[in-house]
Amino acid sequence: MFHGPYKSSFVYSLAGMCIAVLLSVATFFSPSWFSYAFWLILLFTAVVGLRRFDVAVLMLLAELFVGSQGRLFSIDFFGFSLSLRMGLFIVIALLWLLQRRWKRLRELWASPISWWSLILLCLLVLGTAIGYVLGNNRSFLFFDVNGYLFLLSGIFFFTVIRTKNDVERVLGVFSANAVFSAVFVLVLLAVFSHGYEGSHEVYRWVRDTRMFEITGLGNNYYRIFSQAHIFSLLGFFIFFAVWAFAKLNQTEKRFSLFVLASSGITLLMSFSRSFWVAACATMILMLPWLFRNARQAGARIGIVSLTLIALFIVDALVITFTANFPVLYGRSGGKTAVQVIGERSTDIAEPAAASRYALLKPLVNAGLKYPVFGSGFGASLTYTTSDPRIVAQTGGAYTTFAFEWGYLDLFFKLGILGLVVFLGLFLALFQESRIVFSHLRRGTRDAAIVAGFFLSLVALFLTHALTPYLNHPTGLGFIMLMAAVLFAYREKSHLLEPSQ
Repeated sequence: MFHGPYKSSFVYSLAGMCIAVLLSVATFFSPSWFSYAFWLILLFTAVVGLRRFDVAVLMLLAELFVGSQGRLFSIDFFGFSLSLRMGLFIVIALLWLLQRRWKRLRELWASPISWWSLILLCLLVLGTAIGYVLGNNRSFLFFDVNGYLFLLSGIFFFTVIRTKNDVERVLGVFSANAVFSAVFVLVLLAVFSHGYEGSHEVYRWVRDTRMFEITGLGNNYYRIFSQAHIFSLLGFFIFFAVWAFAKLNQTEKRFSLFVLASSGITLLMSFSRSFWVAACATMILMLPWLFRNARQAGARIGIVSLTLIALFIVDALVITFTANFPVLYGRSGGKTAVQVIGERSTDIAEPAAASRYALLKPLVNAGLKYPVFGSGFGASLTYTTSDPRIVAQTGGAYTTFAFEWGYLDLFFKLGILGLVVFLGLFLALFQESRIVFSHLRRGTRDAAIVAGFFLSLVALFLTHALTPYLNHPTGLGFIMLMAAVLFAYREKSHLLEPSQ
């Protein structure tokens, strides 16, 4: 295992994730107990935060990693549905103010990332004003803006991520999420594939807390997708970089491979072509950098490729075994995971894909109506889809304000200005990564971590093309987290020393 802060963060985060989910399942069917659990978690966070503000922020980060839409717990608060994520954010914001931690904010202006973040916040105000003036649906407008408000979490991350140990604690949460998510999706696959007693109740919990989207694929397989699975993709590249480029002992190498395998299981079980395309494209884009920075690059690429193939085979075998064995209730075994993955990869006529392509032209045309500043938050569009669920309800007409084409969503609502601001934010993070990396000795964990965060950033921006994340707390939370990590490395000279 890695040293103390990483190990303790991994253990406590993994335990906390398990307890939170088990508590949610145990109390979900009793509204009063579900409410008590909600307030108990907030109270626990407040008590912990009074003594260790950094631990409270890590709890918020852990919830972001596993909570999908943040409704692992929720309550009706004076007619408003208050989610656990909102509650944690409010508690931590109050602690931040109470403990007068805003004093560190003056240091942030040294980073160009802070300026781009401020510009983005100003753009959000503009998008809100435009949406209001154009008379966009107020409910749609609220949910659009709400997705961006997690940008403010960057204040908390900048406050607590200041040393090497803080960075290691963040990695501990990433690795705990990878292991937890893999086990979680395998348990759900077993429950639904084999029709265990209580599967209907589990599905109701999954549906109402919005933890997952579960869709039958036939042959004992189910698509188990969560928006939070993006962190398995991002964590994969962070630990891939640590495994591939850092000098590790055998125990550390084995554990890194275990985390990579765990992330792989989650990514495969999500059956998300957006994740798969982003992962492959990021790997391809990484090759020139690998040739430039790694010794014996050709041999290294061979080792990396064979290892990734082996991990894929192991993950596919684990998924196949979980879905098909033991064979219960007289059912015959289904296909292998590789066969189902292949079918999913090439099926462009399935409802979700067909609906996405049907949206493409109307969304482009709608964006061209206000190309510079956009139509504002809450802007919606009605189009015709072949999705059988929609056809059965409306004959094919569907109105929505949430679009799968992420960059076209930005163009439609924030115009060219919005695209330019996000491009500027990406380039600022790239420049910060380049500066920090240039000061780090090759082969150290610190250099590998910085490289891994940048690879994850590339994967995030690629994923957004097909599945929106830059307008969601998960994607924006990662951007703010990465900015804080880079700022800590750049500002604290002792972090630039080789890892021991």
